[in-house]
Amino acid sequence: MALQGDAAAEALEVDPDEVKAFREQIKQDNYEVLDSTATVKTRGSAQRAFAEKVKGNYGYKCAITGIVTKSFLIASHIVPWGEDQSIRLDPSNGICLSLLVDRAFEKGYLLINDDLTIRIDWAKVGKDYVLRSVLKPYDGRKLNRPKNGAPNLEYLRTRRALIAAAT
Repeated sequence: MALQGDAAAEALEVDPDEVKAFREQIKQDNYEVLDSTATVKTRGSAQRAFAEKVKGNYGYKCAITGIVTKSFLIASHIVPWGEDQSIRLDPSNGICLSLLVDRAFEKGYLLINDDLTIRIDWAKVGKDYVLRSVLKPYDGRKLNRPKNGAPNLEYLRTRRALIAAAT
């Protein structure tokens, strides 16, 4: 199966029975989705269950921008889906983000430090002055915390290491 971002995964077809099973897995703190059983529909179903939990935990509000329009929200994986099968459904591996900041986070333009401070990689932004103006207000601000817990710090460290390795 081709690797897909979370925004694309949220648009995939789902199997209602799989979604229900993934919800139960999450309740039992079992966050694993094995590649050997994952189809495109499974990815969509897993993302649906994960997204319900993550978005609900953030009150259906982007943890960075504050956007509340549901069609603009994504349950973003901190450690990408393709990196670790054992944490794919873990709500502490997710942050509710709006579309633009989800893409900035996914591509490493926006990073989150251990103290939950948002940092923009201005070198990546480069001379895109419109993108710079959109991201600038969030640089140095703290991520809004979810109702239950916070993003797993080890997952945030892994994300930063993956981004650093890719550059």
